[in-house]
Parts: sequence; C-alpha cells; structure tokens
Amino acid sequence: MSKKFERLWLSRIQPQLHGYVITFIDIAEWLGNMKNIGIINDCGHLASSLAYNFNARGLLVDADVERLRPRIDRWDQGPVQSRLYDIIDSNCDGKLAADEIQTALGIPAKAQSIAQLAIEYESEWHYRQAKWDDLDEVLGHTPSTPLLNWMAEKERIRELKWWSDVAGRVGLPEGAGLSLASCWVGGLCQSRINWLLRYLN
Repeated sequence: MSKKFERLWLSRIQPQLHGYVITFIDIAEWLGNMKNIGIINDCGHLASSLAYNFNARGLLVDADVERLRPRIDRWDQGPVQSRLYDIIDSNCDGKLAADEIQTALGIPAKAQSIAQLAIEYESEWHYRQAKWDDLDEVLGHTPSTPLLNWMAEKERIRELKWWSDVAGRVGLPEGAGLSLASCWVGGLCQSRINWLLRYLN
C-alpha cells in the first residue's frame, strides 16, 4: 500500500482509533521487540534543518527562501520529515499543522510511533569545522558581511570540543553518532533555535 493511500485510509478510520490497536501477538513480546523502534540513521545536514526551521517559522524573506530552497527541500524530503508526515499529516498537504500534531498525539498508536522514533545524529561535541561553516550560508555570514557574534560562537564551539579527544579511550563511537528519541520534530530542537536567534541578535 502506498504511503499516501495509507495516510488517507488511516484518516478515514482515525475517529475509531481512540484506544490502542489490537494485536494478535503476545503483548510482552511486542513491548520487548526492538522492531517497534523506528531508527533513522541519517537525519540530514544541520544547515538544511536550520533553513527548514527558519522557513517554517516565517523568518526568511522571499529572496532567502529562494536562495535556500535546495536546503529546505532536502530537509523536507529527508527521512525525519518523511516519517513524521507518514504519522501526522492526515490530510496529505505536506504540512505538519499544530492541530494535526495534537490529533496525532491524542491517538495512542500514532503517539507511540512518535515516541519510539530514534534519530541518530552527530554530537555537537565532535567538532568538525565544515559542519559549522555550513551554517554560514543559512545565517547570511559572508566574508564581505560577517556576523561577528556567529564568528565568536564558532570559536567558542571549537574551544569546547572534547569528543575526538576522549572517544577512543572511553568507548564512545569515533564518528560521534548518537541516537536520541523524539527530539527533532520539525528540525532542530526549538530551544536551540531560540537560543541561536537570541545570540545572533
């Protein structure tokens, strides 16, 4: 069954899904089965997430939307957003509206799918200069129009790095991949975005 058809079908039966979906397997086996965890190993680039978030919140002017369109679309069509659309976007309009999110969280089967979504991403404590320089385009930082606060923040991040210094000695993954559950709804964590905006202003 195609994803679009599945979402349309589920939207038709959604009013009937007020309780947990009945399964025909032993409940202890079902709860202990790791197949219930949705793992996304490649959540996409940080700059695409930031561009998508700024666009969704209406923080970009038209020229910036067009300039950043490839990044916005890359995140919107990436594995994280695609999975969230599959779960939440009941009218298949390509948007995650607040009422759709609230409705999905009110349906135990959908809320459980969201709660069991584990996303692996690279820790910010694993410093790679290119990862942070990639945000320059989204933030509008160029050599001719530098953002001094952003330059200072990148230097602060570089000084705080520790992952690569200790990873091999303490058994952390060398690539700094971590799996976190349900923290990337709609892109970067909202608290981090708000902090970044306050800092840059």
